[in-house]
Amino acid sequence: MLYFEWYEAFHLPCPAIFGDTCRKVDMTMASPFGPQDAALAVVLVWAAIMGLLYRRDAVGPASLVALHAIAGDLARVRDYATLVDLVESHLDLIDRAADRRLSRQRHYDWWARRRLAPPPDFRIPFDLDVATEASVELGWRTKLDNGWATVCSWGRRTSGVPGLLLPSGRMIEQSARGLRSLFLSDVGLRRYLVSERPAFGARLMTCPGYEAGDFAFRFLSDLAADTESSLYREIERTGGWDHWRPRVLDGNYPVLGILLHDARVANDLSAYRPLAEHFISRLRADNDRAYVASINLRPDRLWDEVGKHHDPGFAIPVFFDLMVTAAAFQNVRSHMWLMYADHFVDAILRVHDETGPGIDPDAEWPTRGSEILYHIVSALVAWIQLIEGLPDGNWHLTIEFDRIDGDGRIPKSAIVSLARVTQAILLAPNVGQRFKSYVVEIVTRCVKTLPDSGDRAAFRETLVRALSGEAAISRESDFVTAAWSAYQSIDYMLRAGTPDFEAALKAAVRPPRIVMPFAPAVESAIKSITTDL
Repeated sequence: MLYFEWYEAFHLPCPAIFGDTCRKVDMTMASPFGPQDAALAVVLVWAAIMGLLYRRDAVGPASLVALHAIAGDLARVRDYATLVDLVESHLDLIDRAADRRLSRQRHYDWWARRRLAPPPDFRIPFDLDVATEASVELGWRTKLDNGWATVCSWGRRTSGVPGLLLPSGRMIEQSARGLRSLFLSDVGLRRYLVSERPAFGARLMTCPGYEAGDFAFRFLSDLAADTESSLYREIERTGGWDHWRPRVLDGNYPVLGILLHDARVANDLSAYRPLAEHFISRLRADNDRAYVASINLRPDRLWDEVGKHHDPGFAIPVFFDLMVTAAAFQNVRSHMWLMYADHFVDAILRVHDETGPGIDPDAEWPTRGSEILYHIVSALVAWIQLIEGLPDGNWHLTIEFDRIDGDGRIPKSAIVSLARVTQAILLAPNVGQRFKSYVVEIVTRCVKTLPDSGDRAAFRETLVRALSGEAAISRESDFVTAAWSAYQSIDYMLRAGTPDFEAALKAAVRPPRIVMPFAPAVESAIKSITTDL
């Protein structure tokens, strides 16, 4: 029946196959598009329009001027929560407008370059054969060149004229830069971000310019000063780094994710500097006497389960471990200033004290400071052992064997730093002999795990040379003597696996100077001379 209605509605001849059936169709439907169909079409069109409006961002480039004014008012009344909620989803738009990367800005700048570009140094635009060139006088050739340069200059200027009709976007650019400056310079906003919105603060660190670099230093310093901040919680959740395969930090790590997802960001921001300097400043008794006293306490179960995860002495070396390992796996050509380990150890040893009540000098870690020293030494060892996990062709796998100093590569720099740290601990008068032997055992195990043949055997040879006093470190003879004494106290089976290390230490130990006794007459003469002097 529907076929018949359709044919009748459009006044088409009914096919002969249907016979007289077409004439029996109800002719009440004169048109297929009635009032109900029209209403449905209006609703569908309206829904489509509303959908497009909903998908379109309410804040566009033209809205940045008003957004700048509103943000300034919110900052003045310190309503930072509303301010962050208002602008957080528009940071990309603000960055593109501030850097003149919007479509309208790029088009205007392209035409402006066409207007301002100097005319090309163009000679005669066609080649003349020898006969023709010989017949052209020099004066005529000069006129032709000058005329062509004039035409090119006029064409260059004229081709940029249509760009004058485009909007330049200068006001949008100024508003975007004003918003960015507001975010990076407001002290109250920075402190709010540290405690409440660290992800927004971490995103601001990646803004270009010196102002963002200053903000990043202060933001990371504030995070390090607040032991309940997101930085400490993220470091605790990582549980340290897996030194055998790369690890991806997702959105659950707003600060570490920004810094370490691409370790070049941490390197460009010098993220290690504010954290390291904060830890070193805490280790000065005139700055923080309470903290200095706390690291000389005996470690207990509460410290192991809760306390150390909120201690800069534990968290910041773990951050360095995460950062250096990420840089090695991502083939970032920088040592990431892992040599801060030297400064950490020196600062701890200046205030180290194992004479407090309840301290056991023969314990594995007599004090909390001893445990921090252990983790620093272990991190250096892990950075050297990265040579076993890095793929072939990695920049950090090359080494200058003839020089015992840092060359920018992580394993080589860690070797030099480990030798200096070991020296500082072995020569420290306030560190017990048991812990010194423990440190020598750690570095000996590191030597044993490194390959003694193949392309990467040079790392083992360099480490042996550095630990046997060949590195550019002071008081080499005293260090080698202390290292040899501690080496003889460790497990025999471990020593059997490092004959090269043992031979190097034995050869470096200087025999004691023998004082020959003088005859009585010579002794009296020497005494009389010294008395006269």
